[in-house]
Amino acid sequence: MGSLVSSYGAGFHAGVTPAMVASNPWVYDVSMRDGAVLHASFDLSTPGRVRLTDLAANAVWVSYDEGFRVVPARAREATRAEVLARLRAAMGGAVQVRP
Repeated sequence: MGSLVSSYGAGFHAGVTPAMVASNPWVYDVSMRDGAVLHASFDLSTPGRVRLTDLAANAVWVSYDEGFRVVPARAREATRAEVLARLRAAMGGAVQVRP
């Protein structure tokens, strides 16, 4: 989930004004760099039935600092808390979001 293979948020840099973000959030909103790699576990023991048993997400951040990379949010000390807070709010309490 998220913008793992896009350039969303690539235009973010110091000096971006709130008006610029409002006019084109796909380019200027740094939160567009948030993403999550979902991990799901299923119980298939009952024929014809699939039951979700666990759902977790690893928070990631799209980096353009040294070329295009997807890095775990835990590797970005400066933004880790913000990324985790946004993803936890978006995913809700049913998903354990891990750094």
